[in-house]
Amino acid sequence: NIDDATLNAIKDGGFKRVVVVGGTAAVTSAAQAKLEQAGAQVVRLAGDTALDTSGAIAAWEVGEGMGVSHLSVATSDGYWDALTGAAVCGKNSSVLVLVGKDGAKDPWRAYDSASQLGKIEHGHVLGGTAAVSSAAWKHFTGTDEE
Repeated sequence: NIDDATLNAIKDGGFKRVVVVGGTAAVTSAAQAKLEQAGAQVVRLAGDTALDTSGAIAAWEVGEGMGVSHLSVATSDGYWDALTGAAVCGKNSSVLVLVGKDGAKDPWRAYDSASQLGKIEHGHVLGGTAAVSSAAWKHFTGTDEE
């Protein structure tokens, strides 16, 4: 839940838009309603799974002007590689996407592969092949290059 101090900080800071990441199990509908009552426009980015949520985040980021030229991928089986690689993504203004073991069901690849994947200049695999297999990288990007 969101306490009054947090709501006041959002108001005092002049924030007009709040991005909620995750479904209602992560951030409740009541918390979202409090943000809206405080005057914030709330955008919720969520999916049925971590991979789906990652795809929703990447699609939203691209829509907000981030690129994929330095796209990074990290395993969905743990947070550490994605957490440490996120700063590099921010520096490069490129998205980070979670992938599964084989990459076959990764939703972001299906999201806009025709227009976005051709824009990858430098792909970054966060973690070794035990975390993101070569097959997952190839499936996700359409290339053998790592």
